[in-house]
Amino acid sequence: MSMGSALHENRADESPLMPGSLTQNPPSYLHILATELWLACWTLCSRRQLRRLSLVCKRFRDICLPLLFQQQTIEAGGWWYHLNRYNWVEPLRKLHRAALRLDALADSPHVGSVHSWKFAVVDSLPSEHEATNARLLKVFSATLSLYHNLRSLHLEGLVIDAPFRQTFSELSRLENLALHTCNIVTRNGFVMSLRSFARVRAIFVTSLLRLASPSVAEVREFDRIP
Repeated sequence: MSMGSALHENRADESPLMPGSLTQNPPSYLHILATELWLACWTLCSRRQLRRLSLVCKRFRDICLPLLFQQQTIEAGGWWYHLNRYNWVEPLRKLHRAALRLDALADSPHVGSVHSWKFAVVDSLPSEHEATNARLLKVFSATLSLYHNLRSLHLEGLVIDAPFRQTFSELSRLENLALHTCNIVTRNGFVMSLRSFARVRAIFVTSLLRLASPSVAEVREFDRIP
């Protein structure tokens, strides 16, 4: 569906008044248009096109917004690969925007639509970024339990302490968990019934980890080579 046709559909909502009626009765496009057409819009458009389309077509907005919220990703680790004295401000801005995004998402009526989260950070940062990075981590840790329909969780570079681990017990629908070089300081605690569990661990960690139930269908563990 092109932007022109979407605009045409939006204007079509302004249907003429029926004789003798003082109110407008816009047609139900959800039932007029075939389901395959809505699906084609969703599968063939880029995320940017979907956002633009949702601005001009209220019906499509109502349909696609929950789908746009299903997968959430913040990969802060990649922001530091080419850091130097000339571009150090940009990663700071990204950290700040990411923290604001987490705040907004937690207050959104679509928080229950989130099914997948990938959240990646780095272990150590320059001193001028530490405070903003700490705020990002704090907001994510404090709001993770709100995603009550979360099915898949991928974490990188986090410290899994007792309060954070307790949050796992509130994610009752979680099926897939991946921990990539996370510092799991609380080795014992709530044991999760998962479909799959994957962990990339530091090679020097040898203590036993009790996190996933022995009944987990798929368990993968790898050692990171320093």
